[in-house]
Amino acid sequence: MSKRQLFELHDLPGAQAFLRQFPAAARQRGKQLCLDGAVTDVLHDVTGNEFTATVQAQWPFTIRVYYQTRWRTECDCGQRFDCEHGYAAMRTLLDRQNAIPADLREDPDNKPPPSALEQQLKEKRVRKLLPDERRFLRNVQELYRRCKDQGRIHGWDLNQLGFYTFVYGQGDLYLWPAMPQDDE
Repeated sequence: MSKRQLFELHDLPGAQAFLRQFPAAARQRGKQLCLDGAVTDVLHDVTGNEFTATVQAQWPFTIRVYYQTRWRTECDCGQRFDCEHGYAAMRTLLDRQNAIPADLREDPDNKPPPSALEQQLKEKRVRKLLPDERRFLRNVQELYRRCKDQGRIHGWDLNQLGFYTFVYGQGDLYLWPAMPQDDE
């Protein structure tokens, strides 16, 4: 594997189609990882058929992106395939080739409105958030959306943020009389 920045991606149309097949949630989270600059240490072989990268999410994950009759990814996260880390790695490769499909590019008019937590932080902070801080904020917001959809929170959810609750099993945690209405 080489760390040279110049490479030619094999089967560019296939790589673009591969990005589109990821689940919507993985595409959204993977795009945010790219915007945060979380994809690092991109290595490639001389053929342009195999790449490895590190994606710094909650923990650093190693992703292998390779072409074997079609594009595929393998990640050492729990999901392993079709995860946001694989999406972020492939999107970064396409970005370096200036080949991100138009339908997957950032649409400035289609940004979701800032959450209550984001608005409050914007009003209170005196400096721009650091990448680790933005990543933590994004993880808190993702946790809130997931817990609001499920109507409950587990100890495992807090463990993913680095707060170890020492709760065993899949039992619910009861932190509030009712689920908060927003992420503030």
